[in-house]
Amino acid sequence: MSNRSFYSSSLADFFYTTASDIIGILTQRHTQQLENQQTQAWASQVQIIQRSLADLPTDNGHIFFEFMIPRMRRRADVVVTYAGIVFVIEFKVGATHYHQADVRQAHGYALDLKNFHRGSHHTPIIPILIATQAKAEVCNLELAHDQVAKPILSNGGDLATIVEYCAKQIQATRFDGKDWAHSGYLPTPTIVEAAQALYANHDVEDIARNEADTLNLGVTSNVLLELIHNART
Repeated sequence: MSNRSFYSSSLADFFYTTASDIIGILTQRHTQQLENQQTQAWASQVQIIQRSLADLPTDNGHIFFEFMIPRMRRRADVVVTYAGIVFVIEFKVGATHYHQADVRQAHGYALDLKNFHRGSHHTPIIPILIATQAKAEVCNLELAHDQVAKPILSNGGDLATIVEYCAKQIQATRFDGKDWAHSGYLPTPTIVEAAQALYANHDVEDIARNEADTLNLGVTSNVLLELIHNART
């Protein structure tokens, strides 16, 4: 996908670019009417990241603002690829608490990338929720079997510590951020989308004639009921 994000840059170039220039690029690529609140949020995000990560080694690091998550029809605020890890950062500028809905949002972005983004299938993904006015939390890295971590909570001040700690603990294989971003997005189609694709070159009569007999329906129903029972148990 050609426009995966509104802003994409190596970390090295990002730190040498002014916040106003970055916001100008974000504004140009934003397709809807902008409110002042949005530009202020971008300014805060840029300042926090440039201030917090300024001392990190920038080799092989890449940053994306407003990274598209097509299946959810949303954009992650910031994605940073660093030391073989994808950090998905969700900002809540001005928030004084870490709300569960925001935690789920950050985790949802990470899960979507893991399951549907080709370059993320075998890559550790760390979702981070930043509530800028909340109390600092202890960094607790809990990596699930699919290599998606439990969301880490931060107010932004300890962002470099979180990134360095995760990089040291995971020791992942490094990759190119640009190649990762453009590796392809393959969401599973919904039932309706699959049906539309299946019958795209057929007449309506073909759908009517694809009927199952009583025996097959009975067998299918019994199997489904058994699966439901087992799942409940």
